[in-house]
Amino acid sequence: MPSAENVTLTLYVVRHGECQGNVAQALLEPFSDPLTDVGRAQAELLGKCLQDVEFTRAYASDYPRTFETAKIILEQSKATKVKTIKPEKRIRERDYTGLIGTSAAHLVELMMGKMRDGLTYLECQMPDSETTTQLEDRIINFFSELISDCKASPNSEENVLAVSHGLTNQRLMILLNSRAQDFGIGQWTRNLFSERLMRNTTFHKIVFEIPRNGSEVSAHVAYPHFREHVEGNVASSVKKNVRDQDNYSFLENPDLDKAESETVHYCKPV
Repeated sequence: MPSAENVTLTLYVVRHGECQGNVAQALLEPFSDPLTDVGRAQAELLGKCLQDVEFTRAYASDYPRTFETAKIILEQSKATKVKTIKPEKRIRERDYTGLIGTSAAHLVELMMGKMRDGLTYLECQMPDSETTTQLEDRIINFFSELISDCKASPNSEENVLAVSHGLTNQRLMILLNSRAQDFGIGQWTRNLFSERLMRNTTFHKIVFEIPRNGSEVSAHVAYPHFREHVEGNVASSVKKNVRDQDNYSFLENPDLDKAESETVHYCKPV
């Protein structure tokens, strides 16, 4: 039987560690794009940062770079008993099948050409690739299902790890800021800073209060873009071997440059 009137869901939305495609700045076949040694080091640092979080559920996109990131994070945990990572296709990276094997610069060229023709960033459709609507539908489907599942949980607290990708996580935050009701959320505190692309192993900590009686779900971003583990507060002796580059910055949403900047105060994430 449920043990409390509300369930507190704390969601850690993580971008995977550095992978071969990040280094090459190219769109590689996703099942042939593993973590680099640097990416594994980044994931280990994040795992140590979150070692005291007792994760009750763990999900990862079924691509190697995300699944290995999640595995390394859980291996560092001192509190988590759940060691099973559920592969989840709905939080895969945006599908650019028609551009696999091409450079990031080529993708930028195509995108800028479409924008010069009058399309917005969100309207740009690449050849033989997933549409924005398709991406949004699967993101909403997964995370709204997660909220519903946690509502029925016997636990009063759920700590969930979800390791995904830069563009997918960015789209999640844009959707939460603009269409929270589609996730079954009645009260959402907007955070525009969270819409910027994440660097490798950066995470957002999002807290949901889920009433069991059918009242409105409320949620907010507790920590956007947390990355102190890479910036030097955790295992600084390893930091010199960890690159700190903003991969995929070429896909930043130019509309966000107009957003009012927000100050983020970093502190212990757990």
